[in-house]
Amino acid sequence: ISGSHKEFKALKDRFPGIKHFNDYLPIPRTDNILKRPPIMVSCQAGDLCLWDSRTVHCNTPGKPLPVEKKCDPEKIDKLLRLVCYVCMTPATKATNEVIEKRKKAVLRGATTNHWPHELAGGGRLAKTPGFGPDGSKYIVNELVEGKPNIY
Repeated sequence: ISGSHKEFKALKDRFPGIKHFNDYLPIPRTDNILKRPPIMVSCQAGDLCLWDSRTVHCNTPGKPLPVEKKCDPEKIDKLLRLVCYVCMTPATKATNEVIEKRKKAVLRGATTNHWPHELAGGGRLAKTPGFGPDGSKYIVNELVEGKPNIY
C-alpha cells in the first residue's frame, strides 16, 4: 500500500495488544489502512523487486499452469516460486559482538531476524545441510563482515 511505510510507527502504536516482532506487524483486517487501494506488483522470472519492508505488503505464489493429460509430468515445472528476501544496512551499524555472533550463526546454519546490524532469534537451525567453515567463508566475509572478497 503506497506510502504506508511512513505510518509504521503509528500502526505499532495503534495496536499495542497485538503480538509483533519489532520488524513484523500483523495488521487487523478492520484497519483503515487496508481500505486504501493496493498496488499489484506483477513480477516475471528474473525480476528484482525492491521496497521498504515497513510498507504494508503481502505476497502469494503464482498459480500453476493446468496439467493436461497429454503433458509429460517430467517436463512440468515443480517449483512454483523461488524468493530470496534480502535486507542490507551499513556494516558500520553492527557492533563487533554482533558480527562475531552472526558469523557463528551462519556457520551453524542458524536463522536470525531481518536486520543485519542486530542479532535477535539467532538460534533456530536451518534444516539445510552443507553449512560449514569452508562452504560459508565467502558469505561470512562479504555479507556478515562487509569485507569484499578478492576472487
